[in-house]
Amino acid sequence: MSHELDFTKGNAAIAYTGDVPWHGYGQEMEESQPLERWIIEAGMDYDVIRRPVSYINNRIIDAAGEVISDTSPEVLVAQSEQGLFDMPKFTPVKNKVSLHRSDTNDQLAIVSPNYKIVQPREIMEFFRELIDDQGFNMHTAGVLADGKRVWALAETGKDFVIPGTQDQLGGYLLLATSYDGKFSTTAQFTSIRVVCNNTLSWSLDKGDSQDTGIVRIPHMSEFQAQRVKSELGLLGEDGWTQFQDNVIKLSEVTVTKRQAVEFFLELLGVNEEEAAAGKQLINAKKLIAFYESGPGSDFVTSKNTTWGLVNAVSFFTDHGRRAHNTGTRFNSAAFGEGAVMKKRAFTKALELAEAA
Repeated sequence: MSHELDFTKGNAAIAYTGDVPWHGYGQEMEESQPLERWIIEAGMDYDVIRRPVSYINNRIIDAAGEVISDTSPEVLVAQSEQGLFDMPKFTPVKNKVSLHRSDTNDQLAIVSPNYKIVQPREIMEFFRELIDDQGFNMHTAGVLADGKRVWALAETGKDFVIPGTQDQLGGYLLLATSYDGKFSTTAQFTSIRVVCNNTLSWSLDKGDSQDTGIVRIPHMSEFQAQRVKSELGLLGEDGWTQFQDNVIKLSEVTVTKRQAVEFFLELLGVNEEEAAAGKQLINAKKLIAFYESGPGSDFVTSKNTTWGLVNAVSFFTDHGRRAHNTGTRFNSAAFGEGAVMKKRAFTKALELAEAA
């Protein structure tokens, strides 16, 4: 069974500060550790290297042009070792290169020669200036999928409490890249709700694209750290202020039980007939249970509110959704289907709140 957390070096390739992450793995870091130590403890101390792609031509032809061998590459190699033929020829594959880890030599993917690699160390180095000059602190970093993805999360120093409550959220900056061609290098602001350790993008509040506060660099383009920081608008004051305003709005708009059920069914893509037939019934029941009794659901900000709907979805994707293991759930919640669901939930809840 595949485990999305990387155990290549024996331990889970995650380093963190504070409480043990919800996935339960990683190396705890003391405060103010240098980035060089973070790189090692997070398992990011390797380079991604390129190698040519080629194949064994399994047709051996004699001087008269007759095919005298047309067998598998493995048999040809065995025959060459026995002196029956010269070593089979390797024919290069045009417009393809293979990416490998420098420490294990494991293959990560076959990509175009134009694929721009952002090295694991570059992901960490992105935060050096922010730590030194703007008061950021590293929070978590690690490797997924046997080295195919790396990511780092830093505290921005921003946090707020919904007025008159204990409901606290902190602001973070996430930077991630991949070596399997499945997603662009991505920088985005994120929030974490303290009471349940749920994660939410705080870039989901403007427009249909849901991309405000997110910068994506396709692997056909060069990664330029300073340009990314400029595009993010660091420190991102406008986005953070808008996010706070939206959270307060969500916490003030109440919904009925029927509205909550309809919200979750629509989010899951289930119509009334399918719901009656039991489609997605398990997931729908989990969402309702988290909405009614999950961590923080008893806060006045969450109880019977659109903010409660959002956090039920976030808790579901981060902690409660069925998955092969915590690694696959983490990967989905951070970068995959779960992350998309959280974005949709935030947008849908805002629409519901604004229509109230």
